[in-house]
This record gives sequence, structure tokens and C-alpha cells, in this order.
Amino acid sequence: ITVSALFSHNRVHFREQELFSCSFPGCNKQYDKACRLKIHMRSHTGERPFICDFEGCGWSFTSMSKLLRHKRKHEDDRRFTCSVEGCGKSFTRAEHLKGHSITHLGTKPFECPVEGCCAKFSARSSLYIHSK
Repeated sequence: ITVSALFSHNRVHFREQELFSCSFPGCNKQYDKACRLKIHMRSHTGERPFICDFEGCGWSFTSMSKLLRHKRKHEDDRRFTCSVEGCGKSFTRAEHLKGHSITHLGTKPFECPVEGCCAKFSARSSLYIHSK
């Protein structure tokens, strides 16, 4: 660890942390950095200045990090592979693999909230599709 990294880390613990608050009516979100507030404000304004330049795509994002994460889809960088024998599915993000892994457990933790409906799903996305 570098000295500057240590000083930066210590500031998290030993200073009065200035919080940056969202000024949008009814939104009480606060952030420890102005840049994070700026990204959040785009959720209110609809601004999405980071645009994917992959041919035919055109998706846009509120932050560069989200754009870079998205671009991995075009590279087919599926580094997270299911370890269940015979499955072979792979994903670009660890959280997608984690969600997929539930399907092998045989459990269905996502229940339809509509009274009288007994539908249950192993994936949140399946519940979302059911609810539409």
C-alpha cells in the first residue's frame, strides 16, 4: 500500500465526512463524493452522456463505468462459468452467475405478490416477466 493510499483510506475513518445531498424534490439520497451525486442526478434528468459506439448498438449510460461494463457484452467476455456438470452456461458478470446458480438448487424463492396467485420462480427475471 502506498502512503497516499493510506492517507486517503484514513480520511474515511477520521474526518467529518462531507455528504453531498440530492436536491431533487422527494429524493433524500446522499453521497460521499460529488461525482457520485452527479451520476445520481442523471437518474432524475434522464441524461445519459456515455454512448456505446459498437455498430448498431447505441445504448447510453449515466457513467463511464456502466458503459465499460456494457461493452464487455460485445466482446463476449464471459469469464464467469457455471460449475455444475453439464451446464456450461457462462456470464459477463458474477452477479448474473450467482442468480443463475439458484436454478440448480431446485428452490423458487421469488413469489408472485398478487393475492391468489401461487406462482414461484427461481429467477427474479422470471417473476418480472410473469408480472407484466
